[in-house]
Amino acid sequence: MKKKLISILAVCMLAVTLTACGGTEESKAPLEVQQSGYMVEDGFLYYGVKIHNPNEDYAVEFPTLRITAKDAEGNVINTEDQVFGYIAAGDTIGYGFLGMEVSAQPSSVDFEMVTNTEDYVDGSLYDKPQLKATDYKMTKDEFGGSTIAGNIVNDGADMDTVAVTVLFKDAEGNIAWGESTFVDHVKTGTTPFSLDIYSGKTTDDYEIWVTPW
Repeated sequence: MKKKLISILAVCMLAVTLTACGGTEESKAPLEVQQSGYMVEDGFLYYGVKIHNPNEDYAVEFPTLRITAKDAEGNVINTEDQVFGYIAAGDTIGYGFLGMEVSAQPSSVDFEMVTNTEDYVDGSLYDKPQLKATDYKMTKDEFGGSTIAGNIVNDGADMDTVAVTVLFKDAEGNIAWGESTFVDHVKTGTTPFSLDIYSGKTTDDYEIWVTPW
């Protein structure tokens, strides 16, 4: 009876310890690449993604997006990692950029989130960013490029740097590719931005995302 009581107490202590430490490994869901798309121009891969943190109790610090281009046989053409600052609990971010060089047109491109256990932190450490782009407009130039200019509205705390991303969509409404610029000293209130796009493969259907960097 005494041994049985000790065993029960040990199990209870373990349960309390796991709860105090923020739960078990199984309670930390992986980050999700909800949408992705890419194009190749002049030997470089342009990509766009939407990444979601399904955890309501955990933020993720320094999440890494791994991008891998493959040929028709499944061989790796090139790969690279893109590291972000953080993703708040329950938040979704959009990002796109001119990525790695590719020696041939990929048959497929994989987008995978890479995280470690220690990347998950208490969700209360990071508020959801109160950032949005407003009053923006795309203007095309005589050389085939474009500029999207507008304002960043920050209803939260001052930020050192943010990424302003345009995600272009295809005819079916899916992400085709993306591009970003970075804006410093984004204080509470309104800050102007300007994003230059050198590719001529823009579409009239696009989204603008503003993400802390």
